[in-house]
Amino acid sequence: MLFPAIHGPTVMLRNFSPEEVTTDYVNWLNDPVINKYLEVRHAKVTLETQKAFIDQINKSTDTYIFGMFVDGNRMVGTTKLGPVDSNLRTGDIGILIGDSNYWHKGLATEVIQLLCDAFKSAHLLQKVTAGAAESNIGSIKAFEKNGFSREEMQLGPGIDDCGNPVSNVILTKIL
Repeated sequence: MLFPAIHGPTVMLRNFSPEEVTTDYVNWLNDPVINKYLEVRHAKVTLETQKAFIDQINKSTDTYIFGMFVDGNRMVGTTKLGPVDSNLRTGDIGILIGDSNYWHKGLATEVIQLLCDAFKSAHLLQKVTAGAAESNIGSIKAFEKNGFSREEMQLGPGIDDCGNPVSNVILTKIL
């Protein structure tokens, strides 16, 4: 689905189209350091598969994907909201900051706030959820800074680098 651009102090979120999928973006998705906490780490992404994925999201009736842009038109990542349950007005947020130059600078915290504010104002959401690996401290902190609470722990389907089961933290916020 499409949504108007969202402007923040540092970042602008705008609809992301298949034509904007670049080799750099695909490289982020395939980089084990960058994709360490992403489900995409289990697959090899190509320009074609990622363009098809973005096209599928944009054609969906319940999911949004935004490019994260700084300094005018420099894309540093993407964020996905959905699926959105229009009856319950709930949705799930996922974030990828692919450009590691923008890690640890508060960008994820700003993106989460922008999404929550915009979708609350549009009367599309009243509750938002997110999941993060227990070891993904930065992501968990970004959600908690935005008023998300840890609701539960779930044993994830994967294993960490040491062969231990991965636990996921489920975070929620009522808007």
